[in-house]
Amino acid sequence: KPKPEKLPPKTETLAELRVVRAGVHVTEEGGTERDPYPRERLTEAEVVRIEDGGLAWIRRDGGSTVLVKGPAKIVTHRDTLDVVEGRVFAESPQGIVTSVTTPEGPLQLSDVRASLEVRDGTSDVYVLTGEVRTAGGDAASSGELLHLTKGAATVSPKAAWDWCRCRSITANRAKDFRSR
Repeated sequence: KPKPEKLPPKTETLAELRVVRAGVHVTEEGGTERDPYPRERLTEAEVVRIEDGGLAWIRRDGGSTVLVKGPAKIVTHRDTLDVVEGRVFAESPQGIVTSVTTPEGPLQLSDVRASLEVRDGTSDVYVLTGEVRTAGGDAASSGELLHLTKGAATVSPKAAWDWCRCRSITANRAKDFRSR
């Protein structure tokens, strides 16, 4: 019989959350939804909900960074970030593999800058740099779109896909992005 995994204490945090644009809310496991603190520390199974038009920045303690545009719902876990719905731009430092889970299955992001959109039973991942791999072994690299549905994945070339001009964010031009 497998031994049940012990949950980490609430004092163990996993990531930092910052609000870029209003409309971001957090819910601790078993708690009620509230607005985040200016430099919110996220814990196991904490839910981040972003309203339409809201924008949040999350830096995992392992080094990867995500920008999440609402409407969206994200759940933090020790080993992965669950993207229930929404648009996410992910960036992981060289040598770091980031785990992201979508309703269509888990993804491994390696040395990546990628846009991910989860909606209506599908997930689309556009890879700017690096590689994104599914549990089934399908992989997309720079300039490719990984389209996921329940039980199926397709990879195709794509010239560009930039849902929120996120490249300006990663190029340290967040002030330009916020003014739009």
